[in-house]
Amino acid sequence: MTKTLVLTLTVALAGCCITACNNQDDKKNDATAALHRLPYAPLTDSLDKAKGDAAGLYYRRAELLAHNNLHELAAVDFRHSWELRPDETTGFRYAATLGIIGQADRAMQLLKDCERRFPDNPAFPSMLGELYQQSGKIREAIAVYDSILVKDSADFEAWYEKGLLLEKAKDTAGAITALANAWRLQPTNTYGLELAKVFGDADLAIGTYRWAVSQVIPGLTSAWRRQTRTD
Repeated sequence: MTKTLVLTLTVALAGCCITACNNQDDKKNDATAALHRLPYAPLTDSLDKAKGDAAGLYYRRAELLAHNNLHELAAVDFRHSWELRPDETTGFRYAATLGIIGQADRAMQLLKDCERRFPDNPAFPSMLGELYQQSGKIREAIAVYDSILVKDSADFEAWYEKGLLLEKAKDTAGAITALANAWRLQPTNTYGLELAKVFGDADLAIGTYRWAVSQVIPGLTSAWRRQTRTD
């Protein structure tokens, strides 16, 4: 590689880095500008002048930003509010917003922290279970619902979610048990239809197995015996 080519590539890479940095700066400037426009300007002014606990102001601005689908900016304000005053409502909204903007790992860590702080609030393990499920962590999600059911065995929603997860994990017997418990506690059409579906899949599997035993296996056995005699 010639010195000229190396120099050209170096300049090109530097240009890309500068462009990327400028784009990031532009985004930060746009975000800052947005916070000084209506409807956020009054809260931003109050935050600029606040000398004491500003957690409530950050929370109110975060809710307003989230309402207008500015979730990344809302997450920043929820974080400030949480750090200043870590209460249940703020923790829940902050975790939900992190999930919306695709920061599932941070949301999971926050929810675990919230579980430790507020062990009697079932909303945190429920959301954690949903995030595990969305991330494809089926076993972890099942463990979360198991922990919920240890505390409240009459939680039909936890039984239902656990049943769906067990169905995905190919644990048909476990899925039937969980869905049956959900339907027994809350006999809705949704639960009943899902239970019937799993039962139907199980019957189909049993029927296929019986057909194989009665039709396919005897034929294979006969063929094997003929081949043995030939040999």
